[in-house]
Amino acid sequence: MILHVTSADIHDGFRGLCSLCPIAVAYTRQAGHTCDVTHVLRDLGSDASFKLPEAAHRFIFAFDAGEPVEPFSLELQPIPPRGNPTLGNEYSQRFLELRDMWRHARELEAVPL
Repeated sequence: MILHVTSADIHDGFRGLCSLCPIAVAYTRQAGHTCDVTHVLRDLGSDASFKLPEAAHRFIFAFDAGEPVEPFSLELQPIPPRGNPTLGNEYSQRFLELRDMWRHARELEAVPL
């Protein structure tokens, strides 16, 4: 799978949050499932896990450090499942609600009082 991280994904991402980094935001937008991004990308709505290329790790470190990053594309390489249980749609729905709350809080911080 080719994942395209756009400038909107970068803008919507949060530093230091593995479920809300720009790569996770891009995956959620493209695949329709939430995910965690650490040394691998783990789809929280299925048993799918993907190996991240070194460029993705460099992007994550730079983004988390507050350095400027640019949109890019990466190929996600599937990792064979090990029988990990699926977290399912209930978890994914709750995650999306929390993500929207974080976004709303960010918008409120940008409004001058």
